[in-house]
Amino acid sequence: MGAFVLAAIGFAQTSAGSAVLRGTGVSGRPAAYTALSFATPKYLPTQLYSQEALLPADFVIKNESSASRQFDWQIVEIRNGHDRELASGQTVVGSGATATLSRSFLTSCVGGKIGISVRLTAPREAIEFWSTCVTSTGAP
Repeated sequence: MGAFVLAAIGFAQTSAGSAVLRGTGVSGRPAAYTALSFATPKYLPTQLYSQEALLPADFVIKNESSASRQFDWQIVEIRNGHDRELASGQTVVGSGATATLSRSFLTSCVGGKIGISVRLTAPREAIEFWSTCVTSTGAP
């Protein structure tokens, strides 16, 4: 009996076994999801030292669903509690695929903090990073 159970568990973990379990209603399809991330987060600036700064906002949309999807996106600059749209658009991502969108923006940085937010409208998701503007005296 124990050997049969082990064999059944082993079979269920194969693609053929998973298909059999889905077909009998024992197991469902994996949950569909969307993942939003910055393409190279380790290169996002935490401090900006010049008044004119080029901010990167390269991002990745991953579509883990059984169909292609169109995603509406927006990139926003956040400063002193106010949002300013820098760019927006749409992109189609195939089933199980990813899309990398490369964008960068020239901004002025004279003190305080600047946030960059990448937002999807559906599903509603957002990521952001913040940079501190450092003056010529070295103060934020």
